[in-house]
Amino acid sequence: MIGVIARLKLKPGQGPAFETHMARMSRSVEDAEPGNHFYRGYRTADPEVFVALEAYKDRAALEAHGKSAHVAEALPRVGAMLDGDVEVEVLEQVW
Repeated sequence: MIGVIARLKLKPGQGPAFETHMARMSRSVEDAEPGNHFYRGYRTADPEVFVALEAYKDRAALEAHGKSAHVAEALPRVGAMLDGDVEVEVLEQVW
């Protein structure tokens, strides 16, 4: 299994719109991607910082996620909300 941890810092005031958009995105990912095990978002103590936790069957499923229509559609909208780059760590499950 492949895990992904993504840390996203938003521009001030973007939190509510981001949460709404990402809730829809989560449903799209889980409904349309059979290789996705979960796609969840968490708010940190800082209201402008969110963490996404994702898990995929394998690297092919992660690559398919990155090439999906719903991700391509989301990138411009999410990108406009961001304050800086997304920090992404890709992990390989060992136990």
